Amino acid sequence: MKNTAAVSRAEVDKYAAAERDLCETHAEALAAIADSEAGLGDEALRAVLGEAMPGRAAKAASEAGYLIIGIEQAVGVARERRAAAITALHRAQAAEKRAEAVALRADAAERRKTTDKLLDQLRTFEGVEYEPKSSVGPLRTQATAMGPVVVRAGDETITLATLRRAAELEAEATQLERQEPARNFGAVGTLAEILAALAAEPLTLGPSPLELAWWIAEAEAAPRAKWSRARRQMGLADDDEAWCPHIQIAYRAGSFSGSVVTAPPAAVGRTEDVVPVPAVLERAS
Repeated sequence: MKNTAAVSRAEVDKYAAAERDLCETHAEALAAIADSEAGLGDEALRAVLGEAMPGRAAKAASEAGYLIIGIEQAVGVARERRAAAITALHRAQAAEKRAEAVALRADAAERRKTTDKLLDQLRTFEGVEYEPKSSVGPLRTQATAMGPVVVRAGDETITLATLRRAAELEAEATQLERQEPARNFGAVGTLAEILAALAAEPLTLGPSPLELAWWIAEAEAAPRAKWSRARRQMGLADDDEAWCPHIQIAYRAGSFSGSVVTAPPAAVGRTEDVVPVPAVLERAS
């Protein structure tokens, strides 16, 4: 199948969606492990007492663990394929621009043939060298790929405009051919808003939802602990529903650099805690 820009873009979107789906499955597997681990102690005690054979909870936890390993590897594979699809998209877009430039240059060549023929007829008819009349500026010679053309300053014939656009397209194609997938990402807001921003930029290799979750788990620990203490002292709930931090993400070349998690106010009138990330986390391979 021909690798058109539309096909490559569809591949980018496919692998971006796969990454998101895998990350959702990862979260479900983590929840399954938590559920199975809750029964491991009881199961082990009953086995020691001879009341039951160990196995059900341990097997569930083991299966979920293997599933998590597979998912994390699959996210990496999907990410690599998305990067390749982004590069293929750039190459396909470059090819389309070069094809358009070729067509424009061919059109300009045909126009030049017609112009030369008409100018020859005018020279023969008038007996002098003929230049198109213009009321804008002095005459000047403009070099083109098809030879020098005399025009007045400020003038641009259709032929020259066509050649200029062809050159612009060729320059854009060269830039696309050299372009690597962007690996920088920035966003500010709640976790849901940042995930939405990630999903809206499939052509950018920002952090995967897994990387984001791992980073937040570490970065929010200190501000959440302080927030929880303040909430409990006020007799207020400090559960997940109440915890809604403000997050600032600056992801550059695979690292969270300069990102912060800001705790919500413990109560009206309280000052927010802004805690810098304790360490730069390298992008998971």
